Amino acid sequence: LGADPQAEKAQERAKAAVTFGAMVPRYLHGAKRRLRGRTYEETERYLTRHWAPLAALPSHKITRATVAA
Repeated sequence: LGADPQAEKAQERAKAAVTFGAMVPRYLHGAKRRLRGRTYEETERYLTRHWAPLAALPSHKITRATVAA
């Protein structure tokens, strides 16, 4: 019949819980095995220092414009 507003809200909260900052350690864990030493260090530096302002944002809200700003 109709949409379930509570389920939609729960889904939005779940998507918002996945922040860029929460994704970085998981990515770096996998990247450490496949990247060479210096490449890994530079990737870690970019993701943890230069992109630090994006850490609190939900990952689905990050756009090219957000990164460019």
